[in-house]
Amino acid sequence: MTHRIYHKMLAVLTGLLCTFSVLAQEEMVFMPQWTAQSQFAGYYAAEALGYYREAGLKVRIEHPSASSNNIVHLQKGKCQIVSLDLVTAMNLVDDGVPLINILQVTQKNCQMIIAQKPINTVSDLKGMRIGCSKAGAIEVPLMMDESLKLGIQWVPSVTCVNLFISKAVDAIVGMSYNELIQLILAGQRIQNNQKLYLGDIGYNIPQEGLYVTTDYYKRHKEAVKAFSDASKRGWDWCREHPDEALGIVMQKVRENNITTNRVAQRWMLEDILRAQVGPKSKLMPYHLSQESLVKANRLLLHQKSIKEAIQYIDFVLP
Repeated sequence: MTHRIYHKMLAVLTGLLCTFSVLAQEEMVFMPQWTAQSQFAGYYAAEALGYYREAGLKVRIEHPSASSNNIVHLQKGKCQIVSLDLVTAMNLVDDGVPLINILQVTQKNCQMIIAQKPINTVSDLKGMRIGCSKAGAIEVPLMMDESLKLGIQWVPSVTCVNLFISKAVDAIVGMSYNELIQLILAGQRIQNNQKLYLGDIGYNIPQEGLYVTTDYYKRHKEAVKAFSDASKRGWDWCREHPDEALGIVMQKVRENNITTNRVAQRWMLEDILRAQVGPKSKLMPYHLSQESLVKANRLLLHQKSIKEAIQYIDFVLP
C-alpha cells in the first residue's frame, strides 16, 4: 500500500469517526404518543440491537405521562423527536409549530367506530354517544362528524374500552390494533357489522409518523437522517423476527409497569406491520407521499381545521 493511499484511507476513517463523535455528543430524546406497546416496536428494536449506537447516536426513549403529552415536552425542549398522527402534526403546523416529517411509519388509517349494535350505514351514527380517548387523536372522527352533520355526543375518557363494556356509550372510537383487541380479549363478541373503519368511508389518512421541529432539523440534519435510517432498520428487523421483537416489547412493557399481555401485544404488532405496507405495493415506503398530504389538506381545509394548505416541500424530509 502506498503512503498516498494509506493517508487517504486514514483521512476518510478519521472523518467518519469525527462525524459519529459529533452525532453522539448530544443526546436525542424520542417520545412516542403513548405508553409502551408494540406500536413502537421498531424503535425499541433499534435501541436494543444497537442500531442507533452504530449510527453514532445517543438515543433515549421516554414515554409521556397521562397528564402531559409529547407535544408539551417537544415545545419545552425536553425531547427532540416525537411520533404523531399526520392530522395532529398538520394542525400544529397551522397553529405555528414548525414541524418536519422525518419518517412516515403507517400508510393507512387504523381508526374505527366500534358500536354496540350493527351499523348499516354511517348515518346510523347520528346522535350516538361515542366514547373517545382524552389523550387525543380524534381529529379524523371529529372531521367525519362535522362533515356529515351526525350530531355525535362525544364522551372523553382515559379508558373508553370500559365505557363500551359497561354500555355507558353507544360506541367508541378505537384502533384496530388496540381498543378492538382489548374488547375481544375482554370477552366482547364484536361482529363485522359493528365495526366501521374510517379508511373505508373516505378518511384514509395515514397516521403515525416521526417529527422534529424545523429548527432542530436545520441544526442536526445528519443526526436526524441517521435516526430515521436506524429506525427503519429496527422496523425491518421486527418484520423479519416478530417473536424476538415481541420479547423486546414485553421487556419495555415490564420496565414501564404497563398492564397488558403477550397475546394483545402480538396482535398489535401484526396489525401495525400490516399498516406499514403501501397501498399500491407490498413494500414499506417509510415516506409520506405527496398524494396523502394533498388528500389530508383537502379534508382539513374543507372542515376549516387549517387556514391554508401545508406545503409538501416544507413539511417532509427531503
